[in-house]
Amino acid sequence: MPSKRASSRPAASREALSAGEVWTQAVKRGVRGWLDGAEADRLYQLAAVATDPILEVGTFCGLSTAFLAAGGRQAVYAVDPCDPLLFDREQVRVAAGQDTGDLAREWWEALGLDAERIVQIRLTSTEAARSGEVPMVLGGVFVDGGHDDFNVRNDLDLWRWRVAPGGWLAMHDWGVRGEQPQPWRIRQICAEVLTGPEWDFAGATHSLAVWRRTSRPVAGRPPRVQKFEPKGEVAA
Repeated sequence: MPSKRASSRPAASREALSAGEVWTQAVKRGVRGWLDGAEADRLYQLAAVATDPILEVGTFCGLSTAFLAAGGRQAVYAVDPCDPLLFDREQVRVAAGQDTGDLAREWWEALGLDAERIVQIRLTSTEAARSGEVPMVLGGVFVDGGHDDFNVRNDLDLWRWRVAPGGWLAMHDWGVRGEQPQPWRIRQICAEVLTGPEWDFAGATHSLAVWRRTSRPVAGRPPRVQKFEPKGEVAA
């Protein structure tokens, strides 16, 4: 399914939804995902302070996307190939053969979050970065894609360059959930990549960790990508 491009201007205004209202609707609809209430509220608060568009890497059924879109005024670019061949065992079980991209869009529309509010991009993270469909300057990036070493490092390497000074980068499944440590190396990889004076660790809410981008330039060289070229205006 082709994605819809939009400008990097703020999305259309609408009646605000609180984080509690979004959570209540998610429970009623049985929206699938691994975000808990405190983490959802943190994403909602992060979205509220974003002054540039927000990127989400790893949408699944769109639970977290709704909090990012409802919490702020900026458009949210939701990147996920929605390909069951790329799912892990638990995702396969939860999706039960359904198209997660369609499920996500139905959920967003039920909340009144239309295609101007959430730009769905059904590509892998690498494809999206090279496509020119995501703005080059982002107010926030939420990473919740593949949890293996390659994908965690790849997502960080692709997108950390685009976070504007004062913006944020959040990583899910960074720490522990309850008393159980996560089986992935996400925490170690973040410690290796998000280091130096350009990033300030802003704490963690359960397994959701957040870093703030400082005014210092990001070290190294960004990957070569296609320039973002919006194909339509989003009403302010």
